[in-house]
Amino acid sequence: MVLLEVRSGVSGQGSGVSGQLKINLFPQIKLILTCFIQKTFVTIKLILSCFIQKLITDSS
Repeated sequence: MVLLEVRSGVSGQGSGVSGQLKINLFPQIKLILTCFIQKTFVTIKLILSCFIQKLITDSS
C-alpha cells in the first residue's frame, strides 16, 4: 500500500488520478457484469423452457 502511494507520488499526479479512477470503476463494472450475466441467464432459461415445452407438445 505504501509502495503504491510512493510510486504515484514519484510518477506524478496523473497516474494517481488514473489509479483512483480504476478503483472507482471496478465495483461498477463488476455490478454491470453481474447484472448482465443474470439477465442473460434468465433469458436463456426462458428460451430453453419454451423450447422444451414445444418439443413435448410436438411429440405427444
